Amino acid sequence: MKRLRNVNLVIIDDLMFMAMDQREANLFFHLINDLHDKASII
Repeated sequence: MKRLRNVNLVIIDDLMFMAMDQREANLFFHLINDLHDKASII
């Protein structure tokens, strides 16, 4: 996850291909929240 915080662009594809449990969804939310001001997200 540390490597993702240093990129300029994150492309998310087929996110709902697999169901996420609450812990995974929470981690994903925090990642997006951390990247919000630092990277472009597609």
